[in-house]
Amino acid sequence: MKKRTALLSFRNLSLRAKLILSTLVVTGLSMAILAFVVYNRTQKSQTTLVNTLQETVREQSEQQLAQILSSEALNADQTLSAITNAVKGMAEYRSALYARQELFSKGDYWDGAERLTQLSGGQYGNSTSDIASVFVPNTISLTESLVAEINNSMYLDMYAPAILNANPNVVAIYFIGNVNYTIYYPNIELASNIPPDFDAVSQPFFTIVNPKNNPDRKAQWTPPYQDPAGTGLIVTSATPVYDQNSRFRGVLAADVQLASISEQISSIKIGKSGFAFLIDPAGRIISMPDAGYLIFELQPETVPVNETPQVTILGRGSANIQAVTSRMVAGEQGVSTVDIQDAPYYMAYTPLPTIGYSLGILVPQIEMDEPFLAARDRITSETQSTLQLAAILLVALMLGAAAVSLFVSQITVRPLTELTSVAEQIAAGNLHVRARADTSDETGVLAKTFNKMTSQLQETLQGLEQRVADRTKDLATVAEISTTTAAIRDPFQMLATMVHLNQRRFNLYHSHVFTYHKESDDLHIVACGYREGDVHEGTHGTAVIPFSQEQSLVARAARTKKPVIVNDVRSDPGWLPNPLLPETRAEMAVPMIVGDDVLGVLDVQADHVDAFTEEDANIQMTLASQIATSYQSALAYEETKEQAGFETLVNLISQKIQRTTTIEDTLQTAIRELGLALGASRVKAAIGMAQKNDGNTVSEN
Repeated sequence: MKKRTALLSFRNLSLRAKLILSTLVVTGLSMAILAFVVYNRTQKSQTTLVNTLQETVREQSEQQLAQILSSEALNADQTLSAITNAVKGMAEYRSALYARQELFSKGDYWDGAERLTQLSGGQYGNSTSDIASVFVPNTISLTESLVAEINNSMYLDMYAPAILNANPNVVAIYFIGNVNYTIYYPNIELASNIPPDFDAVSQPFFTIVNPKNNPDRKAQWTPPYQDPAGTGLIVTSATPVYDQNSRFRGVLAADVQLASISEQISSIKIGKSGFAFLIDPAGRIISMPDAGYLIFELQPETVPVNETPQVTILGRGSANIQAVTSRMVAGEQGVSTVDIQDAPYYMAYTPLPTIGYSLGILVPQIEMDEPFLAARDRITSETQSTLQLAAILLVALMLGAAAVSLFVSQITVRPLTELTSVAEQIAAGNLHVRARADTSDETGVLAKTFNKMTSQLQETLQGLEQRVADRTKDLATVAEISTTTAAIRDPFQMLATMVHLNQRRFNLYHSHVFTYHKESDDLHIVACGYREGDVHEGTHGTAVIPFSQEQSLVARAARTKKPVIVNDVRSDPGWLPNPLLPETRAEMAVPMIVGDDVLGVLDVQADHVDAFTEEDANIQMTLASQIATSYQSALAYEETKEQAGFETLVNLISQKIQRTTTIEDTLQTAIRELGLALGASRVKAAIGMAQKNDGNTVSEN
C-alpha cells in the first residue's frame, strides 16, 4: 500500500521535479558505485603493493641476517681453525723429533734421569723451574728407554710456548705418549695435582684419535666439558702423532677455553632484542643468553667438573623451531621463519666447520622489517588521502548535479543518459572511459567535471603505483649488488665490482669509491665505474684527497658522516672538479660507515643538473652501509690469511733449524731459508771475535 502511494505521489510531481529527482537518484547511485569500485580497487592495489614490498624487505632482511651470521661464524671458526692448525703443526714437529731420536734422547737439553723425581704416591714429576710439567703415573716403570723418549719429547719446549702466546684461548697444550707419560704446558706441577695413577691414555682426548677410533689420522675435537682447573667450559683439539715408520706414538692436544668464544657470541646484537646462540653437534648449549633459555623453556645449568653440558635445545619449542634445530645439528645452514609466543621470528643458522658447532640467531621479524612497516604506513597514508580527495570530488559532483538539474530541460535527458552510461562503465572498473562534453551548458560542465575527477583518480593511482614500483626496484637492485659483492673475498675486487654494478644498474655517468686511511688521514680512490666504452673504463687513477680538504664533496661526506648532494656542481664553491670527468653536472657522496667508523666514501655523478634526490641518497646509503660491512669483513679475512701465512713460514723455518746438528749447519740453514723467504739474491753472515796478542788486537772473521 505504501509502495503504491509513493508511486502515485511521484506521478503527481511536475516534470521538472521528476527530472531533478531522477537526476539525483541516478547520479547518487552512480557515484556510490564508483566510490565502491574505487575504494575496492584502491584497497586491492594497496594490498598488492604492500605484499610486494613486504616480500622484498623480507628477502633483504634474510640476506642481511645471513651476511651477519656468515661474518660472525667466520670469525669464530677462524679462531678454532688457527688452534687446530697450530696443534697439527706441533704434532708434525713431534713426529720429526722421532726421526732424530738417537740425537735428541741423550739428555743434552733436558735429562730426565736427573730432573725426574719420584713423589710420595709413586708417580714421577719434575721441578717447577722447567718450562713444562712432566707426569709419569705410578703404574709405569721409569726405564732407560722411557727416560730417553721423555728427553726427546722435551724439545717441544721450542714450540709449545709460542702456541700458548699466540692463542689466548688455549689454556694448556700437552703431549701424551702411547706408553702413558705426559708433557704439559704451562708447568702447573701436574704430577702433584692429579691422582698418582691417573691413566691419560684412557681419557677421551686420547682415545678419540688413537688408530682404532681414528684410522684416517685426522685432528678431532672432544665434546665440551668443565675444566678441573676452574677456567670454565673447555674443549680439546687432539691430533695423533706417528713416527717416520708410521707407528702411532701418542697424541698432541690443546685445551681451548670457550669463555671468549661465548662472549663473542653474546656480543652479537640484532635489532632491539635479537640474540645469537651456539650449540654442539648433540644440540647441547654452549652459549645462550637468558632470553634464549626463556624461549626454549629451559634453565641454565651448572656443569660439574670434568662433566659435559647436558641441557639440549632438541625437542624444545614449537614444531617449526624443532625442525630448524634438527637442521642445525645436521650441519645445515639457512634462514627460516618460526613462531615464538604467537609472534614471527627470523631464525638464521650456519655451522662452524672446524669444530662442528652450529651458530644461530633469533630476532623478531618486526624488528628486521621496520623499513617495510614505515613504507606500509606511507602507502596507507597516501591511499587515505586519495580516498578523501575522491570523496570530496564525489560530494562536489553530487552538489553540482543537483544545481544543474534545476535548470535542465527535456533536451538534457539524452546527455544525462549518456553520462549515466559512462558512470556505469567507470563503476565497472574502466577508468579510461570519458564522458562526451561537446556543449558549454550545464550538461557539458557536468561531463567535464566528471572527466576531471576520473583523470585525477587515475593519475593518483598510477602515480602511487609508480613510486612504490620505483622504490621496490631500487631496493632490489641494492640487494642484487650486495649479494653479488658479498661473495668476493678480495676487498678491492669487491669494491671494483660494486662501483661497476652501481654505475650500470642505476645508469650513472660515473661511480667511484674512496677508502679512508687513518694513518695518513686521507682518502684514496680504489675503484671507478665509467660508462661502457669510456676511454678510462677499467682504470681509477691515483687520486688522494686529504680528510680535512674543504673543496671536496667526498671529504665533506667522510667528515660529517652524512650524504652530500650537489645538483649543480658548477655553482657550488665546495665542489672539486675532475678533469677526467668533464661532463659532470651533479654529484652525490655518501659515507661508508660500520658502527661509528668511516671506512670510505661512495661517490656517484650525473651528466645533468638536478639528478639526485633524498630518495636517491637513502638508496645509495643503504648500498654503502651493506658494502662497508662486506668490505670490513673482507679486510679482516685478508689480514687473518696473511698472518696465518707468516706463522706457517716461521714454523717451517724453525723446524728446519731444529733438524740441524751443528752451529755451521744452523747458520747455513737460517741464511738459506731467510734468503728464500725475503727473495734476496745473496745472503751473507759473518762471525767475528777479537783477541789480544803481544798487546795488539787482532780481528778474525
